[in-house]
Formats: sequence, structure tokens, C-alpha cells
Amino acid sequence: GHFSGSEMAFLYSDLKTALYGVFSSGRMVSAGPAAIELAIKKDNIFSLVFKRMPGSGYNFDLASKHRISSRPLLRDPYETEFVTVSLCKDIRKGEGLFVTKSVTTDSILAFYNGIRLAGKECVQCENWEDDAYKIMDLLPP
Repeated sequence: GHFSGSEMAFLYSDLKTALYGVFSSGRMVSAGPAAIELAIKKDNIFSLVFKRMPGSGYNFDLASKHRISSRPLLRDPYETEFVTVSLCKDIRKGEGLFVTKSVTTDSILAFYNGIRLAGKECVQCENWEDDAYKIMDLLPP
């Protein structure tokens, strides 16, 4: 939802890694890498205690048609656990994304933000499979 506060977290799919900090109306203002230190269940509701981890600060960084991010080399704390960018064995192919440890089938390893296009700039397809690479942002810019 559109949560706000100074002790909020975006929790990744591993249910361990987070970006913890300040959010306003569902947008990250400033946050840092964190891990769940303690989970307390009371009346079927979990309260999580986070431990800040070393690393750079993060903030909402809206992509544009011409750039993916203002800080494209900022490492994602979740992705750092699973993948690295390295040169391919065949140097003619340039760089590639490589898994750094064994993973189970259907694991989420990394995210790709891409560039942002206005709705009118996107070609819409009849079936969802042909449109699956498009990401819909439900929050206003």
C-alpha cells in the first residue's frame, strides 16, 4: 500500500533481506540494506525487527526513457547474494549475469528495472505473454 514512516521496510522475496528506512506514500525516501533480526508473532500478526547492514543508501529513483537509474552501478543487496556481472568466457560476447551459488528452481535471482515509457509509447499486444516484459507502475510519478 501507500505506507509512510521512518521505520519501514521493503522486504525481498527471500523473506530475510530488506531495504529499511524512510518511506512516504509508498515511495522510498532513504533506506539502507537490512536483514530480519527477529520476528515476533502476536495474534497472528508478525512484527519484524531489522538489523542494518553495511552498504550504500538507497532512494526512489524513477527511470526515464533515456536512463535506467541515476546510480546504475549501485549494487542491490538481494541480488548481491545470488548474481554477479562478469566477462563472458567468449570475450566477443562482452559481459553477462552469472549465478554465484546453487539455487532452487523458480528462485528469483535479480530484477531488471528497464527504461520508462509513456503508455502511448508502448505497443500493446493481444495476449499477455507477448506483453509480459512490460512493468505497470500503479503509483503516480
